[in-house]
Amino acid sequence: MGAGTTPRSDGSDAPLVVVGWDQAVADHPVAREVLDAMGGGARGGAIRKQLLAAPYGWPQDAVDAALVALHGIGHLTATRNGHPLKTAQLDQTAINTTEFRAEKVRLTRAQLVAIRSLFSKADVRARGGEEGALAAKFLAALHKLASEAGGSAPLPAVPAPVWLDQLGPLTGNEHLLAIYEARDDIEASIAAWERLAERARKRSPVWELATALSRHVVGELDVAEAAAAHLDGDATWSRLDETAREEIRRDVGLTLPQPLQVQTTDALSKALDARSLSAWQSGIDAVPGRAGKAMTEAVRHLPPDDPPVTTVAVRRGTLDDETAVQD
Repeated sequence: MGAGTTPRSDGSDAPLVVVGWDQAVADHPVAREVLDAMGGGARGGAIRKQLLAAPYGWPQDAVDAALVALHGIGHLTATRNGHPLKTAQLDQTAINTTEFRAEKVRLTRAQLVAIRSLFSKADVRARGGEEGALAAKFLAALHKLASEAGGSAPLPAVPAPVWLDQLGPLTGNEHLLAIYEARDDIEASIAAWERLAERARKRSPVWELATALSRHVVGELDVAEAAAAHLDGDATWSRLDETAREEIRRDVGLTLPQPLQVQTTDALSKALDARSLSAWQSGIDAVPGRAGKAMTEAVRHLPPDDPPVTTVAVRRGTLDDETAVQD
């Protein structure tokens, strides 16, 4: 590779064809030396320093071209400040401070195309050479979609497939290969989770409204039941037969409401049409007054020969000792 040459950086299988090399990139003499100089991993600046010095004395353009080409076909990972670089981000100005590592796993062009297609199903758009840099974003999109597909009851549990956890610790081409090998499960899960998420978005507001409405009904039931218990303990009320008591409860509006039916959207709609939330609250507020009216009606329903009911005013005060109690 001569000075001023620029390899193709679009994920091509033959990025060095512009310099007359149409064989495997890793077999090019410069590429082999770059891989050897890198060892387990090294910064671009260190690789340049070694290959630009004796006994190599190569031009920097040749070293940079090999690094870009090897990264473009997935033979190297390139990270800066801990973040993977897309192929388009790796230019000569970035090489010096970029950390390079050789990939043990090699992916074919067909595999990379399939991975990009899979990414797009989760709305992660990747061009050639961007697969590794966007793998973490794709994984985050899967987690987000899974979280939207479930939740607390009555929603189903959040999906947690084994393969999703297994993808987490991987990086580089190992990560991409694992995604490729799990592509059938991933694609099926994306479709299923999207359906569940859409149902949750449509049905959750209905459930929340039904829950809020049911709280109002419970409030009226509690107050009405307390009022009924108070009447049952009254001596005048107990003199009436059940027919008379039921008639009074009906007349003053103290009959217990029927349990609210909100199991379906249609049932909820009918319940709201029949009685608004404000009407439920008004009913709750009116219960004490209705109970007093029921007592008045109970007196009127007593047979004529029953002794009259006399109201006695009791003087309030505090008894200080036993003598006061006796008096």
